[in-house]
Amino acid sequence: MTTMVVKCFGVDYGRYTPPDTIDHQRMLDAGILWHCIGITGNPWADQHFQLAIDRGVPYLDAYVIPRSFTENPSERALWAADKLERWRQFIGIVWLDAEQVDAGAVPAAQVAGWLRGVRRILENRRFRCGLYSNRRQWDQVLGLAPFDEEFRDLPRWDACYDDQPYSGYSGAWAGRVDEPAVDQFAGSRTVFGANVDLNWVAGEERIIMDDQIKALFREVLEQEGRLGEKIDKLRAELLVDSFLLASGRNKEVLDRVTYEATAAQIQLPQ
Repeated sequence: MTTMVVKCFGVDYGRYTPPDTIDHQRMLDAGILWHCIGITGNPWADQHFQLAIDRGVPYLDAYVIPRSFTENPSERALWAADKLERWRQFIGIVWLDAEQVDAGAVPAAQVAGWLRGVRRILENRRFRCGLYSNRRQWDQVLGLAPFDEEFRDLPRWDACYDDQPYSGYSGAWAGRVDEPAVDQFAGSRTVFGANVDLNWVAGEERIIMDDQIKALFREVLEQEGRLGEKIDKLRAELLVDSFLLASGRNKEVLDRVTYEATAAQIQLPQ
């Protein structure tokens, strides 16, 4: 599963958030549609993913923190890929932590080697990767031009912590000056009883699309040829309502597509 462009609030959590403290429905009702689950050192990771999926959370990501940048990146990546394989269809991005995690300084080339190695294996396993850091941390552990160039194609999750959910971010890093994909604007807050960090999701080119819906449009296009603006309009409305698909409420979307298509005198396949 992938996700669509959507502006929403999000939370991230891991080993410090017991699964039974998370009220998914109240979060959804409050517009918190994105959950990012940390797996390093998290004994509840499987429960976190299963509950989020069962409760209809539409946008799910994961994040991986190195124990140390001196660890073997292949071992960490293979462990993460195996851990996440069960949930791969539901995960949009696996975020790789690029903060200072070692007590002493680690050469930038070694940090880059960890990120490069983990990214390569995860992408070979068909996971999409992103970077988690901020301007100060990136400059501290990796702030050299060659590494900016190497990793600038990855989406950024900015650990800003400025309490500005809509416009605040820490500045340029990883060779990018644009708005990050996710802004982590507050940490360790209690939201409906759960200890989480708070985020603002600016949006990524990701879309939740049910196979039945894709087949429907494919058959309609094959039967009628290019339907032009009407089909484009239906597609756009379907994308806007994609969170319904993630919650398992496909019938509501299908019924509306059928109604719109009928109104436009489009013959839907039986």
